[in-house]
Amino acid sequence: MRYLRSSAAVAVAAAAVVIASTSAGAATTPAYKIANVGAYGGEPSIVSDSLGQLYDTTPSGGTITYTSTNKGNSWTKVTTADPISGDDCLATDQANSVYLCNLAGSEGVAPLQADVWKSVDHGKNWTPGAGAIPQCATSCSPFGVDRDWVAASIPTGGTTAKAEVVLMYHDFYGPSQIWVNISNDGGATFGRPQEVLASPAVTPGAVMDGAVGAPDVTILSDPATLTALLKKEMGPMKAYATQKLKIKASLDDVLRLRKFF
Repeated sequence: MRYLRSSAAVAVAAAAVVIASTSAGAATTPAYKIANVGAYGGEPSIVSDSLGQLYDTTPSGGTITYTSTNKGNSWTKVTTADPISGDDCLATDQANSVYLCNLAGSEGVAPLQADVWKSVDHGKNWTPGAGAIPQCATSCSPFGVDRDWVAASIPTGGTTAKAEVVLMYHDFYGPSQIWVNISNDGGATFGRPQEVLASPAVTPGAVMDGAVGAPDVTILSDPATLTALLKKEMGPMKAYATQKLKIKASLDDVLRLRKFF
């Protein structure tokens, strides 16, 4: 269970209800009541902006999100950013923009990737953050994503358009590492994955831009073929047989590549 505590109210997300405090006095025993949020799923996330407006989301049936402007007493459903959803999280910045992270959504064609969506109008409209490669989702991780989390902060003198936004997660298959993708333009674009743990370390150069000396695996293809493979519109055997996909690797590494296609 995740929860948010403030001096004005306490709101705890639990399945389809939120427990709202009706007393803010430090020396007074808080009084609680059950507030029905609406149609819901498991593993909800909740956040408050600086005005006390609450946002509550669930990873079931899309990125279903609700908002409350009266300390959690009543809730209104906002626009659903993505019709497909997985692990979720929420954050706000000092300008009260809302950031929503979503696992295995519809923005990327690669498997098990995470997206960051942003709303500057309290959930009426959402814009996805672009990753380092087109059609690769915000995370664009070669090792997949699990348990995504997002945070945002506006630098001194800046605006929400210049907020630093960080998407963090651990890989689903690979080196068992923690990764971040960082945006310095308010979540519009994100850089490539960066490892943040000192140990276990990923082999230097495992994820980088440009050429790599003596790689273990070399895949030669074109963007259209790779996109067709990731979308399951073309099988890897057909691509290999027609010379649209060429792989230079050991047999063990070739077998590992099967999970991507």
